Amino acid sequence: MKVERVIESPDFVQTSLAGAMALGLERGSFYRDAYPGSLNLLMTYPDGCKANCSYCGLARERRTEPEDATFIRVKWPVYELSRIIDILKLPSREAAAGVKRIGRICVSMITHPRAENDCVELVRRLAASVDIPVSVLVSPTLVQEPEAFFRRLKEAGADWVGVAVDAATPELFANMRG
Repeated sequence: MKVERVIESPDFVQTSLAGAMALGLERGSFYRDAYPGSLNLLMTYPDGCKANCSYCGLARERRTEPEDATFIRVKWPVYELSRIIDILKLPSREAAAGVKRIGRICVSMITHPRAENDCVELVRRLAASVDIPVSVLVSPTLVQEPEAFFRRLKEAGADWVGVAVDAATPELFANMRG
């Protein structure tokens, strides 16, 4: 009996096309050799994000085929986290040129019931494996106990946390976030 592996966080993440190029996972070049200074990782699940943000390519009601889905209008390919970690751990003489320039890893949550615990696990794996600071962009609508969650992130190895504030009033939030 063949067991199929589910492609989802925390074992898999999406990274920006620029991040994938910097890691040598995608072909391409950077204008004037301007590699990104940070590696942005986005959590991923087969059933997608549960939010319905009017401005986001990951919105639950957006009608696109999975291979056409984008996040902030850029391709975000999915990779196994262990593969990314292995590349980041390579000695600089073996690593892609962009890896040497990565000074921060930023993990971004999506709105999904498992994201809170999976985010902590992602941070733990990254911080335990590579000597690069890890920050987190938190989806505040998910967090049930913020103080405890932020403590767990810090204990896992996050050194910085940002909170996504997409709307300033309840009315705007309802209109923009669905």
